[in-house]
Amino acid sequence: MKILEKIKAIYEPEQFPGAIIRPRPSEKAKATVLLFSSGKVV
Repeated sequence: MKILEKIKAIYEPEQFPGAIIRPRPSEKAKATVLLFSSGKVV
C-alpha cells in the first residue's frame, strides 16, 4: 500500500484514453508511465 501513496495518477478518458502515472515531485524518479485500457504501458 505504501507504493500507492507515493504515486500520482490522472485518468480523464474524455481528454486522453490512458492513465498518466507519475511519482510524487519529491521522489528522485523522473519517469512518467502511460497505462492504456488495452493493458499496454508506455
